[in-house]
Amino acid sequence: MAERITGYQPPLFPTPEKQPAPPVQADDYEQASFGLETEPPQPVTFYNCVVKGTPSLKTRKHEVEWRCSIYGQPDLWQQERDEIIEARTSTHALMAHKKRLQPGDVVTRAPRK
Repeated sequence: MAERITGYQPPLFPTPEKQPAPPVQADDYEQASFGLETEPPQPVTFYNCVVKGTPSLKTRKHEVEWRCSIYGQPDLWQQERDEIIEARTSTHALMAHKKRLQPGDVVTRAPRK
């Protein structure tokens, strides 16, 4: 029977010959835009959607953010639509949280009066 040696484990990798470089500072680099300007996100209204995930409300340094996964199902006017939407807001987070949405709820935009 083979003898088992306890307390010793051989290294998985050999020790490096050179020391690692110091970490790079984030302010040393700038994101290149390649001459292309990005457009700010535009708000989009979806009708007749189903809540897929449990909404979450997160607080970070005096900012509140609400997130929810929503399924945009096809309907009579948008038959090609079949998509998962990740909805999030920080400006209306508390109002969205008060709706207490649950997975399976059908949500739609009510007409304005």
